[in-house]
Amino acid sequence: MPGIMALRKRAGDDKPLKNARIVGCTHINAQTAAGKLTVPAMNVNDSVTKTKFDNLYMCRESIIDSLKRSTDVMFGGKQVVLCGYGEVGKGCCQSLKGLGCVIYITEIDPICALQACMDGFSVVKLNEVIRTVDIVVTATGNKNVVTREHMDKMKNGCVVCNMGHSNTEIDVNSLRTPDLTWEKVRSQVDHVIWPDGKRIVLLAEGRLVNLSCSSLPSFVVSITACTQALALIELFNAPSGRYKSDVYLLPKKMDEYVASLHLPTFDAHLTELSDEQAKYMGLNKAGPFKPSYYSMDGFSVVKLNEVIRTVDIVVTATGNKNVVTREHMDKMKNGCVVCNMGHSNTEIDVNSLRTPDLTWEKVRSQVDHVIWPDGKRIVLLAEGRLVNLSCSSLPSFVVSITACTQKPNGSAALAEVGLPVFAWRGETEEDFWWCIDKCVNSWQPNMILDDGGDATHWMLKKYPTMFKAIKGIVEESLTGVHRLYQLSKAGKLTVPAMNVNDSVTKTKFDNLYMCRESIIDR
Repeated sequence: MPGIMALRKRAGDDKPLKNARIVGCTHINAQTAAGKLTVPAMNVNDSVTKTKFDNLYMCRESIIDSLKRSTDVMFGGKQVVLCGYGEVGKGCCQSLKGLGCVIYITEIDPICALQACMDGFSVVKLNEVIRTVDIVVTATGNKNVVTREHMDKMKNGCVVCNMGHSNTEIDVNSLRTPDLTWEKVRSQVDHVIWPDGKRIVLLAEGRLVNLSCSSLPSFVVSITACTQALALIELFNAPSGRYKSDVYLLPKKMDEYVASLHLPTFDAHLTELSDEQAKYMGLNKAGPFKPSYYSMDGFSVVKLNEVIRTVDIVVTATGNKNVVTREHMDKMKNGCVVCNMGHSNTEIDVNSLRTPDLTWEKVRSQVDHVIWPDGKRIVLLAEGRLVNLSCSSLPSFVVSITACTQKPNGSAALAEVGLPVFAWRGETEEDFWWCIDKCVNSWQPNMILDDGGDATHWMLKKYPTMFKAIKGIVEESLTGVHRLYQLSKAGKLTVPAMNVNDSVTKTKFDNLYMCRESIIDR
Protein backbone atom coordinates (compact mmCIF):
# COMPACT_ATOMS: atom_id res chain seq x y z
CA MET A 1 0.00 0.00 0.00
CA PRO A 2 2.70 2.63 0.76
CA GLY A 3 4.14 2.37 -2.76
CA ILE A 4 0.67 2.67 -4.26
CA MET A 5 -0.17 5.68 -2.13
CA ALA A 6 3.13 7.28 -3.19
CA LEU A 7 2.20 6.79 -6.84
CA ARG A 8 -1.16 8.37 -6.14
CA LYS A 9 0.47 11.35 -4.41
CA ARG A 10 2.88 11.95 -7.29
CA ALA A 11 0.20 11.61 -9.96
CA GLY A 12 -2.42 13.70 -8.17
CA ASP A 13 -5.53 12.73 -6.26
CA ASP A 14 -7.55 12.24 -9.44
CA LYS A 15 -5.38 9.33 -10.57
CA PRO A 16 -6.45 5.73 -10.01
CA LEU A 17 -5.06 2.94 -7.87
CA LYS A 18 -4.20 -0.69 -8.38
CA ASN A 19 -3.71 -3.26 -5.64
CA ALA A 20 -2.15 -6.70 -5.70
CA ARG A 21 -2.52 -8.07 -2.19
CA ILE A 22 -5.62 -9.63 -0.70
CA VAL A 23 -5.65 -7.40 2.37
CA GLY A 24 -5.05 -4.28 0.28
CA CYS A 25 -8.12 -5.24 -1.74
CA THR A 26 -10.05 -5.85 1.47
CA HIS A 27 -9.16 -2.36 2.70
CA ILE A 28 -10.10 -0.74 -0.61
CA ASN A 29 -13.41 -2.62 -0.70
CA ALA A 30 -14.09 -1.35 2.82
CA GLN A 31 -13.35 2.22 1.68
CA THR A 32 -15.77 1.73 -1.22
CA ALA A 33 -18.52 0.45 1.07
CA ALA A 34 -18.00 3.46 3.34
CA GLY A 35 -18.12 5.87 0.40
CA LYS A 36 -14.53 6.99 1.02
CA LEU A 37 -12.97 5.75 -2.23
CA THR A 38 -12.67 8.78 -4.51
CA VAL A 39 -10.80 7.21 -7.44
CA PRO A 40 -11.07 3.99 -9.49
CA ALA A 41 -9.12 0.99 -8.16
CA MET A 42 -8.00 -2.13 -10.02
CA ASN A 43 -8.09 -5.44 -8.10
CA VAL A 44 -5.05 -7.31 -9.43
CA ASN A 45 -5.13 -9.78 -6.54
CA ASP A 46 -8.04 -11.71 -8.07
CA SER A 47 -6.65 -11.75 -11.60
CA VAL A 48 -5.80 -15.25 -12.81
CA THR A 49 -2.16 -14.31 -13.44
CA LYS A 50 -1.87 -13.29 -9.77
CA THR A 51 -3.90 -16.00 -8.03
CA LYS A 52 -2.67 -18.94 -10.09
CA PHE A 53 0.97 -17.97 -10.57
CA ASP A 54 2.13 -15.69 -7.76
CA ASN A 55 -0.12 -17.20 -5.08
CA LEU A 56 -0.02 -20.85 -6.17
CA TYR A 57 3.18 -21.61 -8.08
CA MET A 58 5.53 -19.17 -6.37
CA CYS A 59 4.36 -20.18 -2.89
CA ARG A 60 4.69 -23.84 -3.87
CA GLU A 61 8.43 -23.26 -4.30
CA SER A 62 9.15 -20.52 -1.78
CA ILE A 63 7.66 -22.32 1.26
CA ILE A 64 10.23 -25.10 0.88
CA ASP A 65 13.07 -22.69 0.15
CA SER A 66 12.16 -20.58 3.19
CA LEU A 67 11.97 -23.49 5.62
CA LYS A 68 15.13 -25.15 4.30
CA ARG A 69 17.22 -21.98 4.41
CA SER A 70 16.10 -21.03 7.89
CA THR A 71 15.74 -24.35 9.73
CA ASP A 72 17.42 -27.13 7.68
CA VAL A 73 14.38 -29.24 8.60
CA MET A 74 13.87 -32.73 7.15
CA PHE A 75 10.30 -32.77 5.83
CA GLY A 76 9.62 -36.49 5.44
CA GLY A 77 7.09 -37.64 8.07
CA LYS A 78 6.72 -34.20 9.67
CA GLN A 79 3.21 -33.25 10.78
CA VAL A 80 2.22 -29.85 9.37
CA VAL A 81 -0.90 -27.81 10.02
CA LEU A 82 -1.59 -25.25 7.32
CA CYS A 83 -4.11 -22.55 8.19
CA GLY A 84 -6.01 -21.63 5.03
CA TYR A 85 -6.58 -23.57 1.81
CA GLY A 86 -6.79 -20.76 -0.71
CA GLU A 87 -4.34 -20.53 -3.61
CA VAL A 88 -1.36 -19.88 -1.29
CA GLY A 89 -2.36 -22.78 0.94
CA LYS A 90 -2.84 -25.09 -2.04
CA GLY A 91 0.62 -24.23 -3.38
CA CYS A 92 2.25 -24.86 0.00
CA CYS A 93 0.41 -28.17 0.40
CA GLN A 94 1.50 -29.43 -3.02
CA SER A 95 5.19 -29.16 -2.23
CA LEU A 96 4.95 -30.23 1.43
CA LYS A 97 2.91 -33.30 0.46
CA GLY A 98 5.43 -34.15 -2.25
CA LEU A 99 8.19 -34.21 0.38
CA GLY A 100 6.28 -36.64 2.60
CA CYS A 101 4.66 -34.36 5.17
CA VAL A 102 1.45 -35.35 6.96
CA ILE A 103 -0.78 -32.32 6.43
CA TYR A 104 -3.76 -30.94 8.34
CA ILE A 105 -5.83 -28.02 7.08
CA THR A 106 -7.83 -25.43 9.01
CA GLU A 107 -10.51 -23.55 7.05
CA ILE A 108 -13.50 -21.27 7.56
CA ASP A 109 -14.82 -21.66 4.01
CA PRO A 110 -16.79 -24.90 3.40
CA ILE A 111 -15.86 -24.93 -0.30
CA CYS A 112 -12.12 -24.68 0.38
CA ALA A 113 -12.51 -27.23 3.17
CA LEU A 114 -14.23 -29.66 0.81
CA GLN A 115 -11.46 -29.14 -1.76
CA ALA A 116 -8.89 -29.99 0.92
CA CYS A 117 -10.80 -33.18 1.76
CA MET A 118 -10.97 -34.16 -1.92
CA ASP A 119 -7.20 -33.58 -2.19
CA GLY A 120 -6.61 -36.03 0.64
CA PHE A 121 -6.01 -33.71 3.60
CA SER A 122 -7.64 -33.79 7.04
CA VAL A 123 -9.62 -30.64 7.88
CA VAL A 124 -9.40 -29.87 11.59
CA LYS A 125 -9.66 -27.10 14.14
CA LEU A 126 -6.26 -25.77 15.14
CA ASN A 127 -6.71 -26.73 18.79
CA GLU A 128 -7.26 -30.37 17.78
CA VAL A 129 -3.71 -30.81 16.45
CA ILE A 130 -1.68 -27.96 17.93
CA ARG A 131 -0.05 -30.15 20.63
CA THR A 132 1.36 -32.70 18.15
CA VAL A 133 2.32 -30.91 14.92
CA ASP A 134 5.93 -30.12 14.00
CA ILE A 135 5.29 -27.11 11.74
CA VAL A 136 2.56 -24.45 11.72
CA VAL A 137 2.09 -22.38 8.54
CA THR A 138 -0.49 -19.60 8.22
CA ALA A 139 -1.91 -18.59 4.83
CA THR A 140 -5.21 -16.84 5.55
CA GLY A 141 -4.85 -13.08 5.04
CA ASN A 142 -6.40 -12.64 8.50
CA LYS A 143 -5.12 -11.61 11.93
CA ASN A 144 -4.39 -13.52 15.15
CA VAL A 145 -4.80 -16.91 13.47
CA VAL A 146 -2.13 -18.34 15.78
CA THR A 147 -2.52 -16.91 19.29
CA ARG A 148 -0.51 -17.09 22.52
CA GLU A 149 -2.94 -19.77 23.71
CA HIS A 150 -2.02 -21.91 20.68
CA MET A 151 1.70 -21.35 21.16
CA ASP A 152 1.49 -22.25 24.85
CA LYS A 153 0.22 -25.68 23.74
CA MET A 154 2.83 -26.31 21.03
CA LYS A 155 5.43 -29.00 21.58
CA ASN A 156 9.14 -28.29 21.96
CA GLY A 157 10.80 -27.40 18.66
CA CYS A 158 7.63 -26.57 16.74
CA VAL A 159 8.35 -24.27 13.77
CA VAL A 160 5.92 -21.37 13.26
CA CYS A 161 5.81 -19.22 10.13
CA ASN A 162 3.50 -17.01 8.07
CA MET A 163 2.91 -17.31 4.30
CA GLY A 164 -0.27 -15.23 4.24
CA HIS A 165 -0.25 -11.55 5.08
CA SER A 166 1.88 -8.84 6.66
CA ASN A 167 2.81 -9.57 10.28
CA THR A 168 -0.63 -10.02 11.82
CA GLU A 169 -1.43 -13.73 11.30
CA ILE A 170 0.75 -14.84 14.23
CA ASP A 171 0.19 -12.89 17.46
CA VAL A 172 3.88 -12.16 18.00
CA ASN A 173 3.24 -9.28 20.43
CA SER A 174 1.76 -11.76 22.90
CA LEU A 175 5.19 -13.44 23.05
CA ARG A 176 6.98 -10.27 24.17
CA THR A 177 6.33 -10.79 27.87
CA PRO A 178 8.69 -11.07 30.88
CA ASP A 179 8.05 -14.80 31.31
CA LEU A 180 9.40 -15.66 27.84
CA THR A 181 12.98 -15.41 26.58
CA TRP A 182 13.93 -14.63 22.98
CA GLU A 183 17.13 -16.09 21.54
CA LYS A 184 18.24 -15.11 18.03
CA VAL A 185 19.70 -18.21 16.39
CA ARG A 186 20.44 -16.70 13.00
CA SER A 187 19.02 -14.03 10.71
CA GLN A 188 15.20 -14.31 10.62
CA VAL A 189 15.19 -17.23 13.09
CA ASP A 190 14.30 -16.78 16.77
CA HIS A 191 13.82 -19.33 19.52
CA VAL A 192 11.10 -18.27 21.95
CA ILE A 193 11.77 -20.06 25.25
CA TRP A 194 9.15 -20.88 27.90
CA PRO A 195 9.97 -21.08 31.64
CA ASP A 196 10.01 -24.91 31.50
CA GLY A 197 12.64 -24.84 28.73
CA LYS A 198 10.26 -25.47 25.83
CA ARG A 199 11.24 -23.66 22.62
CA ILE A 200 9.30 -22.77 19.51
CA VAL A 201 11.10 -21.70 16.34
CA LEU A 202 9.62 -18.43 15.06
CA LEU A 203 10.59 -17.40 11.54
CA ALA A 204 10.90 -13.76 10.40
CA GLU A 205 9.20 -12.57 13.62
CA GLY A 206 5.86 -13.51 12.07
CA ARG A 207 6.34 -11.52 8.88
CA LEU A 208 5.97 -13.14 5.46
CA VAL A 209 8.53 -15.92 5.50
CA ASN A 210 8.89 -16.16 1.72
CA LEU A 211 9.79 -12.47 1.52
CA SER A 212 12.17 -12.66 4.48
CA CYS A 213 13.85 -16.07 4.25
CA SER A 214 13.98 -16.95 0.55
CA SER A 215 14.51 -15.54 -2.90
CA LEU A 216 11.39 -15.22 -5.04
CA PRO A 217 11.43 -16.87 -8.50
CA SER A 218 12.04 -14.02 -10.95
CA PHE A 219 9.78 -15.58 -13.58
CA VAL A 220 6.69 -15.35 -11.37
CA VAL A 221 7.68 -11.89 -10.19
CA SER A 222 7.76 -10.91 -13.86
CA ILE A 223 4.21 -12.18 -14.36
CA THR A 224 2.89 -10.25 -11.35
CA ALA A 225 4.82 -7.08 -12.22
CA CYS A 226 3.50 -7.16 -15.80
CA THR A 227 -0.04 -7.58 -14.51
CA GLN A 228 0.36 -4.63 -12.15
CA ALA A 229 1.95 -2.43 -14.82
CA LEU A 230 -0.84 -3.17 -17.29
CA ALA A 231 -3.43 -2.35 -14.63
CA LEU A 232 -1.81 1.05 -14.07
CA ILE A 233 -1.62 1.72 -17.82
CA GLU A 234 -5.26 0.72 -18.30
CA LEU A 235 -6.49 3.00 -15.52
CA PHE A 236 -4.26 5.92 -16.51
CA ASN A 237 -5.16 5.83 -20.21
CA ALA A 238 -8.84 4.93 -19.88
CA PRO A 239 -11.27 7.47 -21.37
CA SER A 240 -13.04 9.69 -18.88
CA GLY A 241 -16.07 7.93 -17.44
CA ARG A 242 -15.04 4.35 -18.20
CA TYR A 243 -14.08 3.72 -14.58
CA LYS A 244 -15.90 5.27 -11.65
CA SER A 245 -14.83 5.41 -7.99
CA ASP A 246 -15.15 1.67 -7.49
CA VAL A 247 -13.06 -1.52 -7.44
CA TYR A 248 -12.66 -3.32 -10.79
CA LEU A 249 -11.27 -6.68 -11.83
CA LEU A 250 -8.47 -6.65 -14.38
CA PRO A 251 -10.00 -7.17 -17.85
CA LYS A 252 -9.64 -10.84 -18.84
CA LYS A 253 -8.03 -9.85 -22.13
CA MET A 254 -5.12 -8.33 -20.19
CA ASP A 255 -4.78 -11.46 -18.04
CA GLU A 256 -4.47 -13.52 -21.21
CA TYR A 257 -2.01 -11.03 -22.74
CA VAL A 258 0.30 -11.28 -19.71
CA ALA A 259 0.19 -15.08 -19.95
CA SER A 260 0.95 -15.00 -23.68
CA LEU A 261 4.04 -12.85 -23.08
CA HIS A 262 5.49 -15.57 -20.83
CA LEU A 263 4.66 -18.63 -22.95
CA PRO A 264 7.76 -18.40 -25.23
CA THR A 265 9.91 -19.24 -22.18
CA PHE A 266 8.48 -22.77 -22.34
CA ASP A 267 8.42 -22.96 -26.16
CA ALA A 268 4.64 -23.31 -25.82
CA HIS A 269 2.48 -23.08 -28.94
CA LEU A 270 -1.17 -22.11 -28.66
CA THR A 271 -3.84 -23.80 -30.77
CA GLU A 272 -5.97 -21.44 -32.84
CA LEU A 273 -9.73 -21.81 -33.12
CA SER A 274 -11.23 -22.24 -36.56
CA ASP A 275 -14.04 -19.87 -37.53
CA GLU A 276 -16.52 -22.74 -37.07
CA GLN A 277 -15.21 -23.57 -33.59
CA ALA A 278 -15.18 -19.93 -32.47
CA LYS A 279 -18.79 -19.52 -33.60
CA TYR A 280 -19.80 -22.76 -31.85
CA MET A 281 -18.30 -21.57 -28.57
CA GLY A 282 -19.49 -17.98 -28.96
CA LEU A 283 -15.91 -16.66 -28.71
CA ASN A 284 -13.71 -14.19 -30.52
CA LYS A 285 -10.78 -16.07 -32.09
CA ALA A 286 -8.39 -13.58 -30.47
CA GLY A 287 -9.95 -13.93 -27.02
CA PRO A 288 -10.78 -13.40 -24.28
CA PHE A 289 -11.41 -17.12 -23.87
CA LYS A 290 -12.86 -17.08 -20.36
CA PRO A 291 -15.55 -14.89 -18.76
CA SER A 292 -14.42 -12.01 -16.57
CA TYR A 293 -15.33 -13.90 -13.38
CA TYR A 294 -13.33 -17.04 -14.30
CA SER A 295 -10.58 -17.90 -11.85
CA MET A 296 -8.24 -20.84 -13.46
CA ASP A 297 -1.30 -26.92 -13.41
CA GLY A 298 3.42 -27.89 -15.09
CA PHE A 299 2.17 -29.08 -18.41
CA SER A 300 3.53 -28.56 -21.90
CA VAL A 301 1.31 -26.42 -24.12
CA VAL A 302 1.47 -27.56 -27.74
CA LYS A 303 -0.50 -27.58 -30.95
CA LEU A 304 -2.18 -30.94 -31.48
CA ASN A 305 -0.39 -31.52 -34.77
CA GLU A 306 2.99 -31.20 -33.03
CA VAL A 307 2.45 -34.34 -30.91
CA ILE A 308 -0.32 -36.28 -32.65
CA ARG A 309 2.09 -38.79 -34.26
CA THR A 310 3.68 -39.85 -30.96
CA VAL A 311 1.07 -39.76 -28.18
CA ASP A 312 -0.57 -42.92 -26.84
CA ILE A 313 -3.85 -41.40 -25.63
CA VAL A 314 -5.87 -38.42 -26.85
CA VAL A 315 -8.52 -37.00 -24.50
CA THR A 316 -10.75 -34.07 -25.43
CA ALA A 317 -12.25 -31.78 -22.79
CA THR A 318 -13.02 -28.51 -24.56
CA GLY A 319 -16.79 -28.22 -24.95
CA ASN A 320 -16.13 -27.48 -28.65
CA LYS A 321 -16.64 -29.42 -31.89
CA ASN A 322 -14.25 -31.18 -34.30
CA VAL A 323 -11.32 -30.82 -31.92
CA VAL A 324 -9.92 -34.13 -33.20
CA THR A 325 -10.43 -34.40 -36.96
CA ARG A 326 -9.88 -37.14 -39.55
CA GLU A 327 -6.61 -35.43 -40.44
CA HIS A 328 -5.43 -35.86 -36.85
CA MET A 329 -6.54 -39.49 -36.70
CA ASP A 330 -4.80 -40.29 -39.99
CA LYS A 331 -1.54 -39.23 -38.30
CA MET A 332 -2.02 -41.16 -35.04
CA LYS A 333 0.21 -44.14 -34.34
CA ASN A 334 -1.06 -47.70 -34.16
CA GLY A 335 -2.97 -48.40 -30.95
CA CYS A 336 -3.63 -44.78 -30.00
CA VAL A 337 -6.67 -44.48 -27.70
CA VAL A 338 -9.11 -41.66 -28.45
CA CYS A 339 -11.87 -40.53 -26.08
CA ASN A 340 -14.02 -37.55 -25.15
CA MET A 341 -14.41 -36.11 -21.63
CA GLY A 342 -15.81 -32.77 -22.73
CA HIS A 343 -19.17 -32.40 -24.42
CA SER A 344 -21.81 -34.47 -26.20
CA ASN A 345 -20.51 -36.34 -29.27
CA THR A 346 -19.06 -33.48 -31.31
CA GLU A 347 -15.48 -33.13 -30.02
CA ILE A 348 -14.17 -36.07 -32.07
CA ASP A 349 -15.19 -36.05 -35.75
CA VAL A 350 -16.42 -39.65 -35.73
CA ASN A 351 -18.50 -39.26 -38.89
CA SER A 352 -15.29 -38.74 -40.87
CA LEU A 353 -14.29 -42.30 -39.91
CA ARG A 354 -17.40 -43.87 -41.42
CA THR A 355 -15.90 -44.20 -44.90
CA PRO A 356 -15.37 -47.22 -47.21
CA ASP A 357 -11.59 -47.20 -46.75
CA LEU A 358 -11.82 -47.79 -42.98
CA THR A 359 -13.03 -50.89 -41.14
CA TRP A 360 -14.79 -50.84 -37.78
CA GLU A 361 -14.33 -53.76 -35.40
CA LYS A 362 -16.30 -53.85 -32.13
CA VAL A 363 -13.96 -55.27 -29.47
CA ARG A 364 -16.35 -54.95 -26.54
CA SER A 365 -19.16 -52.70 -25.39
CA GLN A 366 -18.19 -49.04 -25.97
CA VAL A 367 -14.82 -50.02 -27.52
CA ASP A 368 -14.24 -50.00 -31.29
CA HIS A 369 -11.07 -50.52 -33.30
CA VAL A 370 -11.03 -48.35 -36.41
CA ILE A 371 -8.67 -50.00 -38.91
CA TRP A 372 -6.79 -48.21 -41.70
CA PRO A 373 -5.88 -49.93 -45.01
CA ASP A 374 -2.26 -50.41 -43.84
CA GLY A 375 -3.45 -52.26 -40.71
CA LYS A 376 -3.09 -49.36 -38.30
CA ARG A 377 -5.75 -49.31 -35.58
CA ILE A 378 -6.96 -46.58 -33.28
CA VAL A 379 -9.04 -47.44 -30.23
CA LEU A 380 -12.18 -45.29 -30.17
CA LEU A 381 -14.17 -45.24 -26.92
CA ALA A 382 -17.96 -44.78 -26.78
CA GLU A 383 -18.04 -43.76 -30.46
CA GLY A 384 -16.88 -40.29 -29.39
CA ARG A 385 -19.59 -39.75 -26.80
CA LEU A 386 -18.74 -38.78 -23.22
CA VAL A 387 -16.57 -41.64 -22.04
CA ASN A 388 -17.20 -41.07 -18.34
CA LEU A 389 -20.94 -41.40 -18.86
CA SER A 390 -20.64 -44.38 -21.21
CA CYS A 391 -17.73 -46.45 -19.89
CA SER A 392 -17.49 -45.77 -16.16
CA SER A 393 -19.47 -45.43 -13.00
CA LEU A 394 -19.60 -41.85 -11.77
CA PRO A 395 -18.50 -41.31 -8.15
CA SER A 396 -21.85 -41.00 -6.42
CA PHE A 397 -20.56 -38.35 -4.01
CA VAL A 398 -19.83 -35.87 -6.78
CA VAL A 399 -22.97 -36.77 -8.72
CA SER A 400 -25.05 -35.88 -5.67
CA ILE A 401 -23.44 -32.43 -5.59
CA THR A 402 -24.36 -31.62 -9.18
CA ALA A 403 -27.75 -33.39 -9.14
CA CYS A 404 -26.81 -35.15 -12.35
CA THR A 405 -29.44 -37.71 -13.46
CA GLN A 406 -27.76 -39.06 -16.59
CA LYS A 407 -26.86 -42.30 -14.83
CA PRO A 408 -29.21 -44.86 -13.24
CA ASN A 409 -28.03 -44.06 -9.70
CA GLY A 410 -29.19 -40.45 -10.09
CA SER A 411 -32.61 -41.50 -11.35
CA ALA A 412 -32.88 -44.08 -8.56
CA ALA A 413 -32.12 -41.45 -5.92
CA LEU A 414 -34.94 -39.25 -7.22
CA ALA A 415 -37.34 -42.19 -7.35
CA GLU A 416 -36.43 -43.22 -3.80
CA VAL A 417 -37.72 -39.94 -2.38
CA GLY A 418 -41.02 -40.32 -4.20
CA LEU A 419 -40.44 -38.24 -7.35
CA PRO A 420 -41.76 -39.76 -10.59
CA VAL A 421 -38.86 -40.48 -12.94
CA PHE A 422 -39.14 -41.01 -16.67
CA ALA A 423 -35.86 -42.08 -18.23
CA TRP A 424 -34.77 -42.90 -21.75
CA ARG A 425 -31.30 -43.67 -22.97
CA GLY A 426 -30.18 -44.08 -26.58
CA GLU A 427 -26.97 -44.98 -28.36
CA THR A 428 -27.26 -42.92 -31.57
CA GLU A 429 -27.89 -39.24 -32.28
CA GLU A 430 -31.32 -40.16 -33.62
CA ASP A 431 -32.06 -41.96 -30.34
CA PHE A 432 -30.77 -38.94 -28.46
CA TRP A 433 -33.26 -36.50 -29.99
CA TRP A 434 -36.06 -39.06 -29.71
CA CYS A 435 -35.30 -39.34 -25.98
CA ILE A 436 -35.45 -35.57 -25.51
CA ASP A 437 -38.74 -35.37 -27.37
CA LYS A 438 -40.22 -38.13 -25.22
CA CYS A 439 -39.16 -36.28 -22.09
CA VAL A 440 -41.14 -33.15 -22.96
CA ASN A 441 -43.97 -33.87 -25.39
CA SER A 442 -46.50 -35.67 -23.21
CA TRP A 443 -46.79 -33.31 -20.24
CA GLN A 444 -46.20 -29.72 -19.16
CA PRO A 445 -42.94 -29.26 -17.20
CA ASN A 446 -42.46 -26.13 -15.11
CA MET A 447 -38.65 -26.27 -14.79
CA ILE A 448 -35.82 -27.34 -17.10
CA LEU A 449 -32.70 -29.02 -15.71
CA ASP A 450 -30.46 -29.15 -18.76
CA ASP A 451 -27.01 -30.42 -19.71
CA GLY A 452 -25.78 -29.02 -23.00
CA GLY A 453 -28.79 -26.82 -23.72
CA ASP A 454 -30.35 -29.57 -25.85
CA ALA A 455 -33.71 -29.75 -24.07
CA THR A 456 -34.02 -25.97 -24.02
CA HIS A 457 -33.31 -25.64 -27.74
CA TRP A 458 -35.58 -28.57 -28.63
CA MET A 459 -38.49 -27.09 -26.68
CA LEU A 460 -37.97 -23.63 -28.18
CA LYS A 461 -37.94 -25.19 -31.64
CA LYS A 462 -40.85 -27.64 -31.34
CA TYR A 463 -42.87 -26.61 -28.28
CA PRO A 464 -42.39 -22.85 -27.76
CA THR A 465 -45.77 -22.46 -26.05
CA MET A 466 -44.53 -24.66 -23.18
CA PHE A 467 -42.36 -21.76 -22.00
CA LYS A 468 -45.45 -19.94 -20.78
CA ALA A 469 -45.46 -22.33 -17.80
CA ILE A 470 -41.67 -22.65 -17.39
CA LYS A 471 -40.41 -20.86 -14.26
CA GLY A 472 -36.71 -21.20 -15.03
CA ILE A 473 -33.78 -23.14 -16.48
CA VAL A 474 -30.77 -24.62 -14.72
CA GLU A 475 -27.82 -25.37 -17.02
CA GLU A 476 -24.69 -27.24 -15.91
CA SER A 477 -22.51 -27.53 -19.03
CA LEU A 478 -20.12 -25.11 -20.73
CA THR A 479 -21.77 -25.52 -24.12
CA GLY A 480 -25.25 -25.19 -22.68
CA VAL A 481 -24.29 -21.96 -20.94
CA HIS A 482 -22.88 -20.57 -24.21
CA ARG A 483 -26.15 -21.47 -25.92
CA LEU A 484 -28.17 -19.72 -23.22
CA TYR A 485 -26.07 -16.57 -23.54
CA GLN A 486 -26.62 -16.65 -27.30
CA LEU A 487 -30.39 -16.95 -26.76
CA SER A 488 -30.29 -14.09 -24.26
CA LYS A 489 -28.30 -11.89 -26.63
CA ALA A 490 -30.77 -12.62 -29.44
CA GLY A 491 -33.71 -11.77 -27.19
CA LYS A 492 -35.09 -15.33 -27.37
CA LEU A 493 -34.64 -16.27 -23.72
CA THR A 494 -38.05 -15.71 -22.15
CA VAL A 495 -37.42 -17.20 -18.68
CA PRO A 496 -34.66 -16.77 -16.07
CA ALA A 497 -31.73 -19.19 -16.33
CA MET A 498 -29.20 -20.20 -13.68
CA ASN A 499 -25.60 -20.88 -14.78
CA VAL A 500 -24.56 -23.82 -12.60
CA ASN A 501 -21.59 -24.66 -14.83
CA ASP A 502 -19.50 -21.83 -13.38
CA SER A 503 -20.44 -22.46 -9.75
CA VAL A 504 -17.47 -23.50 -7.62
CA THR A 505 -19.10 -26.79 -6.63
CA LYS A 506 -19.44 -27.68 -10.32
CA THR A 507 -16.10 -26.49 -11.69
CA LYS A 508 -13.96 -27.64 -8.76
CA PHE A 509 -15.70 -30.91 -7.89
CA ASP A 510 -17.62 -32.34 -10.86
CA ASN A 511 -15.22 -31.05 -13.53
CA LEU A 512 -12.00 -31.58 -11.56
CA TYR A 513 -12.38 -34.38 -9.02
CA MET A 514 -14.95 -36.54 -10.81
CA CYS A 515 -13.10 -36.37 -14.12
CA ARG A 516 -9.84 -37.10 -12.29
CA GLU A 517 -11.31 -40.46 -11.27
CA SER A 518 -13.68 -41.30 -14.11
CA ILE A 519 -11.02 -40.95 -16.84
CA ILE A 520 -9.17 -43.81 -15.10
CA ASP A 521 -12.24 -45.99 -14.41
CA ARG A 522 -12.55 -48.97 -16.80
